[in-house]
Amino acid sequence: ANPLNYIEAAKTIIKKGGYVFRVGHKSSVKMPNIGGLIDYANSNYKSPDMDVFLAAKSKFCIGNSSGFMRIARYFSVPILLADGPKHCEFLSLKERDIYLPRLFKNEKSNKPMSFKKMFEFPYNMMVNDNAYSKHKISTIENTSDEINSATQEMIELTLSNRKKILTKKQKRVSKIIEKSIKQISQTDQKVFSRISSYFLNKHSNLI
Repeated sequence: ANPLNYIEAAKTIIKKGGYVFRVGHKSSVKMPNIGGLIDYANSNYKSPDMDVFLAAKSKFCIGNSSGFMRIARYFSVPILLADGPKHCEFLSLKERDIYLPRLFKNEKSNKPMSFKKMFEFPYNMMVNDNAYSKHKISTIENTSDEINSATQEMIELTLSNRKKILTKKQKRVSKIIEKSIKQISQTDQKVFSRISSYFLNKHSNLI
């Protein structure tokens, strides 16, 4: 994921009175100098213990399917899983989490796949570039506005004292995914999380 696509989301959190700690490895792309945005990955304070501390104490974690978000999960911290190219990860998310998937594009037709097809086997189980290349598909990274809007949804979901009701589109896509999983495995797999409402509205033609 391109970290610069997350700047607007960071600004949104900061405007709400929060702080953003950017984690990662020491050679990560440096973040711009913004008050409230701490480029912890490139700081002298980085350590394994501090990684765990930040994950455990965050209000929520914005991450992708690389490693850090799993630490947050150990401490039941809500997760916004963004830039997700491995769609089976969605099934592991909980009620307070939000999924922001990458769309898949068929390189022959140059058109994005429907949500139904993306969550069918083998597309929902692809984990590396070789698999995408073999099936002649590419992934479309999340845009700044998609990430920012999903972050606003995450803030509302995390800080609200009441249970957030799913939209009609969110319910519809969840049912589509559950049906696809049942066709593959012959088991009932319940979807507990939700896909970003803004993302579904933006790409409603793919539902």
